[in-house]
Amino acid sequence: EKTEIALAFLQKVEGVGYKTILYGDKQWLLKDIDLEELKGYDIWLSQAEDIPDYPYHFAMWQYDYDGTIAGIAGNVNMNISFVKYTEK
Repeated sequence: EKTEIALAFLQKVEGVGYKTILYGDKQWLLKDIDLEELKGYDIWLSQAEDIPDYPYHFAMWQYDYDGTIAGIAGNVNMNISFVKYTEK
């Protein structure tokens, strides 16, 4: 059921012209959904570790939840993209 909900949401967002990506932590991605049904979507992995241990390809990685950036008050999530989405 979670896979069906995720797929319906991604399709709806795509249907109005936005690019989509499937966001989740390792456990959710591996145990709660069927990745085979969602294989057409890039993965944005949420795993605050020095080195992620997610066993599959992912396009983006959220590696910190308490980062700091000069000029921004408070903590921020830190992410890195391995895909140039402006060109995709």
